[in-house]
Amino acid sequence: MALRVLLISLYLAGGVPTLSQPGVRVDKSVQPTSWGRVRGQVYDASNSAPLAGARVVIRSDGAFAETGKTVAITDAMGRYVAQALLGRMSQNFDLGRALNSGLIGVLAGGAMNRTKRIDVNRLEMMVTAPGYKPFVGICPCRSLDAEQFAVIMEPIVLVREGATEASAAASGWGVVQLADAAVEPAIARPGKEILLRASVRVPQGAARDLEVVCVSETWRSKRLAMTAQDDAGLAVFTARVTAPKVKSSLAVPVTFVLGKSPLDVLDAGPIKRLVQVVLSDEELPVAEKRLRAFEVGQAGDGASSLSLWTEICADPRATEQDYLYLADAAEARQDYATAAAALQRALALAGDRQPTELVARHAEALVRSGEAPQVVASYGSMVAEAKSRDPRKRPSPSLLVAIGESYLSLGDLAGAARVREALDSLPTTSPGAMRFRSSLRVAETAAAVSAEPNNPVREVDYGRALLDVGRYEEAVAVLRHALERDPDLTSVRSDLDYAAQQLLGREEANSSDGDADLEAARQRVMVGEGKDRRKSRDFEAWHALAILLYKRWDRLQERGDAGAQQALRECLDALTDALKCARSGARVDEGLYAPYAGFVTSRTVAIAGYAYDRAASDFALFQGLLALSARPDDTFGWFGLGSALAELGEAEYAGRALERARRTWGGSPQFGYVEAVVAEQEGETDKAIRLLREVTKLNPRHAEAHLRLAALLTDGGDAVGAAAALAAYAEYFGTRMGTTVGEGEAR
Repeated sequence: MALRVLLISLYLAGGVPTLSQPGVRVDKSVQPTSWGRVRGQVYDASNSAPLAGARVVIRSDGAFAETGKTVAITDAMGRYVAQALLGRMSQNFDLGRALNSGLIGVLAGGAMNRTKRIDVNRLEMMVTAPGYKPFVGICPCRSLDAEQFAVIMEPIVLVREGATEASAAASGWGVVQLADAAVEPAIARPGKEILLRASVRVPQGAARDLEVVCVSETWRSKRLAMTAQDDAGLAVFTARVTAPKVKSSLAVPVTFVLGKSPLDVLDAGPIKRLVQVVLSDEELPVAEKRLRAFEVGQAGDGASSLSLWTEICADPRATEQDYLYLADAAEARQDYATAAAALQRALALAGDRQPTELVARHAEALVRSGEAPQVVASYGSMVAEAKSRDPRKRPSPSLLVAIGESYLSLGDLAGAARVREALDSLPTTSPGAMRFRSSLRVAETAAAVSAEPNNPVREVDYGRALLDVGRYEEAVAVLRHALERDPDLTSVRSDLDYAAQQLLGREEANSSDGDADLEAARQRVMVGEGKDRRKSRDFEAWHALAILLYKRWDRLQERGDAGAQQALRECLDALTDALKCARSGARVDEGLYAPYAGFVTSRTVAIAGYAYDRAASDFALFQGLLALSARPDDTFGWFGLGSALAELGEAEYAGRALERARRTWGGSPQFGYVEAVVAEQEGETDKAIRLLREVTKLNPRHAEAHLRLAALLTDGGDAVGAAAALAAYAEYFGTRMGTTVGEGEAR
């Protein structure tokens, strides 16, 4: 113990390196300052083969470096590894962990808390190769890995000089594709051999490093081996398994997935198949019906699927998995009472082995079917387990939300508050948890008004809670009543202006720079009155303020007004707060704990991405504004602004930003696509269709352009044109998309 106290004293005296020492900057803003790995691949458009020797440069500090860590050369498989500023990594000494660790554990780093946070979701890149058109543009991240502090980029496809197409980023595309899978036979007897087979499209030479896996409860994870590959690149992978010797019939869903791959994978979702083991011929009719139900469900025939699974589950020999499939089919038809009954039966068949996700799913189905008392009776006691040190005992956030919603529907605010406290102890910012917290706030403020009906401050709190959940008509009535009681509540007038704006859908008044709207938005990001006034944690409020401030900056800088700089600073501050409120849930690794040594590895919190799609656009807006604050003529910055604003539906301002970027980006398929989005938002459908046709001609691997074009043509009654657009999409991306029966939302 004395050694431990001495070590901690040395730390406090500066004997152990800390973030506050020279050379390490402590900064709580959202501007990335930590370097991480960037991985990706480059392909030749003419044959979809990996392109070796391509030079990849990631833009940093407003330039493309000639040498350094932001520069990489692709290897024989077209792969590159470079570095970029991805977010922030920080650490701090945890006194509590130190007191629960021995000297060895503290020296090994067990007393440290580490945070890894990835902010970026796209990077500006330049890719060149002799004999090919260069790619210079914005490449989206395909995946974020905060634990490894790395990102994987979407593939870059280069076209040869003289080609009519343009080199481009191919979001969602991959050269490796799981084409088909089969189980032969689908109905077998115990102890008999079963063949698992998958067909994969993969270039010659890459198949040997490809991992194809079949996952099931019976055979766990079974790796398939390549047995053949034809000249067209279609490789066959197989494995043989033995049907288990069981005492009763068994239906086993198996999932074929691609594991490790040396090349980018076209992820159209896994392929699911059903294999059954029957003991006698009498069981064959039910097995065949089960197979048919499974297949029609995958084909999208929801009504037939529900009918067949209902028939199957009426048989006393129905299995746990049968009830899960029945629940899937019922939920797809919004028959939540049937889903809840099916899930309850599945839990009964599971016995002591009750998966956490299945429990949560049952609770959610009960909530949707109006059975809140049963949720509280069955699962209310699990709220206390949220703070358990054993992660296996902690309820999932989705289960807690279902319990909390049940307490709310029963009017038990104390119970709902306990759920909120439990959620606060878990690393989650899921949309469901956020909605529950907002609903609870409405209920609590309403109860406060009932308890103190003559207190206008309580009415203001209630009105603002109603605003936060979009109940504007009710909010107006409550806030007006509060203002009549106490005219000195001047901030309420801004809340009323905001509510009126939402109800009437009126546009910001350009002549006045939207002063009233802006003031209302400023009031919205603050909660409480007097000394209790503090910043809101509502992403939507901060996002709305940031957009209004951007619009003001845009107008002021267009006029050359001196106030533009102040508006820019305010906009960046608002975006910073919006992004802080929009962080996605964190993955927490408490570290390795060993007897006598205590914690021997650090506690690591990893955060990647955002809980809201608009927050990702807000970050792009933030980065674009930062670039322009340093270099006002930076066309990368202007194009980043235009792209982000188009994603946010701000067509007018997106168009102005695009005009500033046109001299550099005009003619690029990326630029053309954003222009098409803006044209569609402004009601110029013909222009949008023309631009999208040009984009798909320049970049036939632009998935969003194909799908948006098909949608516009469908709306315009051009069924032939829409079919052609979808066929062009299918040529590169296939048609198998989305989840299949057996994959419920909660799982």
